[in-house]
Amino acid sequence: MTHPFIVFEGVDGAGKSTVSKMVADSLGAEHLESPINEFKKIRKFVEGNLSEKAKFLYYLASNFELSNHARTNKQIEPVVCARYVYSTLIGHASRQYRSIDDACRSWPVSPDEFEKPDLTIFLCLSEDEQRTRIGARQSSQNSAKDHQCLNDAVYQRHLFDNYASVAKKENWFTIDTTSMPVEQVVEKCIERIRTL
Repeated sequence: MTHPFIVFEGVDGAGKSTVSKMVADSLGAEHLESPINEFKKIRKFVEGNLSEKAKFLYYLASNFELSNHARTNKQIEPVVCARYVYSTLIGHASRQYRSIDDACRSWPVSPDEFEKPDLTIFLCLSEDEQRTRIGARQSSQNSAKDHQCLNDAVYQRHLFDNYASVAKKENWFTIDTTSMPVEQVVEKCIERIRTL
C-alpha cells in the first residue's frame, strides 16, 4: 500500500509554500519544494547566470529528481510538494508569451514521464491580490519571476491563463485564496485529501 502524493500548484503569491507546509504538518507527511536536494544548492547560480532554455532544463531535471523521490518515499509516508512539473512547463511557456498548448509542441518531455500525483491542488487568486502579496514581501524574498509578475502584465496574463487552462484540463482541485484565511484554505485541502 502506498501513501498519497499531493502536489500544490499555482501562480506566485497564491500560498503554495505556506499552505503545503501546513498541510504536510497536519498529515504528518514529508514536505518537498521544487527544486530539491542538490538542485536547490545551485538555484541562485542558475537563475543569475544561465539562459532561459538552460533554466528550463535545470527545473525539468529537478522535477525528475523530485519524481523519483516521491515515488520511493510515498511507500513510507504521505508526500506533499509545493511546485512540480507543471510549474516548470507553465512558467516557461508564459515567459515566452505563449499558450501552454502552443508551447507543449516543443517540449523535450511529457508530463506523463513524471510520477503522477494522487491529487493536485490548484491555489489561485486575483491578479490584483497577487500584486498586493508579492509587493508586501521584502524584496529579498521575491524571485525574478515574482518581480516579473509585478512589472510585466503580458507575462502575468499568460501565467494566469495557462494555469487556468491546465487546471481545467487536468481536473485539479481548485481553491481561490484571494480572500480566504490561510487556516480555512488548509482545512479545505485536508478535507479533500481525506476523500482519497
